[in-house]
Amino acid sequence: MNKDILFEEEQKHLKKGYDYIKKDDWPEAIEEFKKALELNPSNIWAHIELGKLYRNELKCDTAEKKFREVLNMSPDNEQAEQVYICLGEIHRMQGEYGLAMKEFEEALKVNPDNKRLRMWIERADQVFGFRKEIAPYRVFFTWGMHYQCNYKCSYCNTPKPEDHFFNEKEKNRAIYLGVQEWLQVWDNIYKKYGSCRIRLDGGEPSIYPSFNELVTAISQQHLLQINTNLSFDLQNFAKKVSPDRVRIDASFHPEFVTLEDFLHKILILNEHRFKIVVSCVAYPPFLERIEEYKQPFENLHIPFIIHPLSGELNGKIYPRDYEMEEISKIYNFDEASRLIMCWKKGENKTVKGKLCRMGQIYGRIYPNGDVYRCCADGGMLKLGNICEDTFQLLDNPLPCECENCPCWKCMIVGEEERWISQWLDDWEMPAM
Repeated sequence: MNKDILFEEEQKHLKKGYDYIKKDDWPEAIEEFKKALELNPSNIWAHIELGKLYRNELKCDTAEKKFREVLNMSPDNEQAEQVYICLGEIHRMQGEYGLAMKEFEEALKVNPDNKRLRMWIERADQVFGFRKEIAPYRVFFTWGMHYQCNYKCSYCNTPKPEDHFFNEKEKNRAIYLGVQEWLQVWDNIYKKYGSCRIRLDGGEPSIYPSFNELVTAISQQHLLQINTNLSFDLQNFAKKVSPDRVRIDASFHPEFVTLEDFLHKILILNEHRFKIVVSCVAYPPFLERIEEYKQPFENLHIPFIIHPLSGELNGKIYPRDYEMEEISKIYNFDEASRLIMCWKKGENKTVKGKLCRMGQIYGRIYPNGDVYRCCADGGMLKLGNICEDTFQLLDNPLPCECENCPCWKCMIVGEEERWISQWLDDWEMPAM
């Protein structure tokens, strides 16, 4: 076979590999890049893409070997910066903080002008104490600001202020502090633990009083992740809030907004460079159109995740009572949706008695300021109240006490391979 034909075949396999990556079909992409290397073993890009794919599949040893091959082939090549960053990511995924930082330092030697990497290292330096070196390398909070919501979805199972028994649970009753008061609360947390990552949810966070001002102020010290239906003035929000400090988890609710209107809101955020993840609840009436819902976001390279319905609806208990066809649609959707569904159906839940870092690296804040170790069964263990300065994280992991853990992201010690990628997105990794 002459050189021109060999080159043409090599390029075909590379193109197929990249096409499979766009579809998140990693096994097929791996096969195509392997075929490209059979034709040209010195193709650096094929080696790099294989390394990234192995990393995505959590085959860290294989990924590291592939990246080392690239450096051995040509340590001074123009891709060396990217390779060192990928090697740093692999070490972080394995809990090897010191080795990760060494690789990032090598990347900066190759390109001292990498502002994104320098910004990420500065963020890492803003985490205080021993938690900085324990995966996932910073403290995470979920802050349920309040249970008020401007949507009344048929499938919503969160507590509702209009429910007869709502006020019987003290932690349901929200406290509404002013911006400066909340800023003082979160400044105290910063002084204890450094820069944290706070997921704002509810209810609908955006209708909390002075929401934009709160987000702008708190995000000066902490990274914020907002779970929202996007029913607020996004143009005004985007002018005040930095996309480097705030991520948007946008929940699509077809009962209250059209796909066209919701997509318009997403495009505003996308234009202002916000990191966005879109989700939709697997409410049975929605499943027939789920591919239609997904397509426009996939075209924008925005993740679209299905969350299984949880709780009782129309005499059925979900996710237990999904029909097989419905389960298939969720399982085959993407890896994240499949993982959530498996966990909520009761698979892979043998965690009781195992050491868990929830409560040591994570806290669940309820509307009245009470902080619990996690979301399971009311949190299991109260850690204090964030507004009364009685809150303190655990110094060590404790055995899980939950009989049926609902959290697919639970931080079981020794099972980091399962959960670490659920916490470490590209805010926590300086990916290129």
